Amino acid sequence: MGLTPIQLMHLADSGLPIGGFAFSNGLECGVKIGIIRSQRELVDFVTANLEQIADFDLPIMRSLFEEASPWATVHDYDVRLLIPLTRDASVHQGRAWLRVIPHLFPQTNSARLLRQLEDQHCPPHFLVVFVLTLKDAGGLWDEMATLYLFLQIRDQMSAAVRLGVLGPSRAQEIQSQLENKIPTLLRRAGRKRASQACRTSPLLELTQADHAHLYTKLFQN
Repeated sequence: MGLTPIQLMHLADSGLPIGGFAFSNGLECGVKIGIIRSQRELVDFVTANLEQIADFDLPIMRSLFEEASPWATVHDYDVRLLIPLTRDASVHQGRAWLRVIPHLFPQTNSARLLRQLEDQHCPPHFLVVFVLTLKDAGGLWDEMATLYLFLQIRDQMSAAVRLGVLGPSRAQEIQSQLENKIPTLLRRAGRKRASQACRTSPLLELTQADHAHLYTKLFQN
């Protein structure tokens, strides 16, 4: 069935209040400790993040999408989030998503999903509720994965602008270049499942872990 173009545009709209703009996914720390010192290094950092999403997030998302009972994969994902700030960001965005999605897709049952997660003793991670609610709404895998990658690119470019690394026009130019990588990233993920998910850029993990030690912070991670 799939989602309509209007529904996808609504989900991708920056006005959707899901909290993504409160987090930089390690970008702020990378800028402040000197890992990111130029626009080229910014693009390399965000590209590494997208490649790690293709290697880690998308295989887990595919398992959640394809499995009749997703709870083993939900637990698997939960125990792999080892950095407290990353876990907090995931849960914060997941709860925000569950508040918003019933207004867009009344046929979904966010309250039931939240109860199921509580019964499983798992928090409502964003990746998990993103997949399960859009699957319930009739979303297809390719559009779901594409939307997830787009949201990551959009949020990183927004963070770069607010950190003063880029101006808005240049950020849009780079965002367009990164969006062109999405088909390649989808091919990179292929049909990998959760058992094949792996993190491929330790530097990203280090910047997120070190964020808590920054003297001043604009973002929550």
